[in-house]
Amino acid sequence: MNYFRSEFYRTIRIKALYILFILLIISCILISLNFVNSIQKYSSADYTMFMLSIFTFTSFILAILTSSILNGRNLDILKQSISFGISKKKIYATKFFFSLGFLLLTLLLLVATSSLFSYYFFSDDTPAFETSYIKIINMLPLIISSLALSHWLNVIRVNGIMTVLGVFGVYIMSSDIVRLLDNLFFKKQILANYFPANLLEKALDSSKFELQVFLIGVFFLLLFLILGYRSFSKKDVA
Repeated sequence: MNYFRSEFYRTIRIKALYILFILLIISCILISLNFVNSIQKYSSADYTMFMLSIFTFTSFILAILTSSILNGRNLDILKQSISFGISKKKIYATKFFFSLGFLLLTLLLLVATSSLFSYYFFSDDTPAFETSYIKIINMLPLIISSLALSHWLNVIRVNGIMTVLGVFGVYIMSSDIVRLLDNLFFKKQILANYFPANLLEKALDSSKFELQVFLIGVFFLLLFLILGYRSFSKKDVA
């Protein structure tokens, strides 16, 4: 409990998190105001779909940055914690918990901000409004699993550029490669049904709850957490 409390106080004193949070909220407001003040009249559906694409991209950037900020520049603190007898399991879980908390809080406020703009400034289109929430729920485990992947790579001190390439490779850029592999080796979609980048596309394209996408997202979340902890537990940081 003492370690959890000390990490909490350390986290809320990190200025970079506040700067990141403020920049994202201001960006969301400015983009929304640009839609509101545009000469062309947009419907709630137009605005919602655009903001959803921005939300998706931002989620992965936020996952990488959050993990990097909370796990970076603290090697001496990490060594000190271990020397005081705090287990690597507790350290790993606590750091992920606070990363997850910041990620979810920021995403929630981004969704709330864009929802307020959609409700008050655009033509009423309730189905599009509700559908966007379903899409977000579909891909939420995938977003959190990207945080788990970032957390894994950061705690074992992987280069920041490689972390970005790893996350975006798995979740964004690999969908066409996976389809190509399916065509070459299976002649039908097999890998694409289970690979994060392709599941993300399915989550964004669907207007209903996709249980398969949700559960596989949870699977990758648990997988990256387990692999990350095993890698961290074997790494010499003392």
